[in-house]
Amino acid sequence: YVDDGVITFDVGGKIFKVFGHTILGRPSTLLASLMEDISTDCQRPIFVDANADRFSYILDWYRYGEMFVPTNCPIDAVIRDARFFLLPDEVIINGVPFAIQAKPAEKPPVPAQAVRESVSACITAAWPTFDQFVEDLVEQVQEHYLA
Repeated sequence: YVDDGVITFDVGGKIFKVFGHTILGRPSTLLASLMEDISTDCQRPIFVDANADRFSYILDWYRYGEMFVPTNCPIDAVIRDARFFLLPDEVIINGVPFAIQAKPAEKPPVPAQAVRESVSACITAAWPTFDQFVEDLVEQVQEHYLA
């Protein structure tokens, strides 16, 4: 880094300066990894392709271990930024812990499965002894093939 220990980040053309030890104190994060990369020249601004309007909140996390975000900033966007910068699985924003892991997309139900479940529900509702009928049928099939 430069002589005074300050590192400079160029985030979308906006310059941010922070002490290098502040970033390196969180070694498993993206910014620390960028600083530690042998090909990074810390004498020059390190370019970061991120949202400059929210980057100061990320730097606050490095400084204080939590973020203070104004009400006009969407928390979901800050959480997405936290995920991008490889912050821990849980971050505190405005005093509230938030999980930052991406949620896996739910698979939509298979149309045939939905139809089967709907038909089964209708049959069992209209035929109170349906379960007994199926058990008897299974027993008959087993007797036939196991005999």
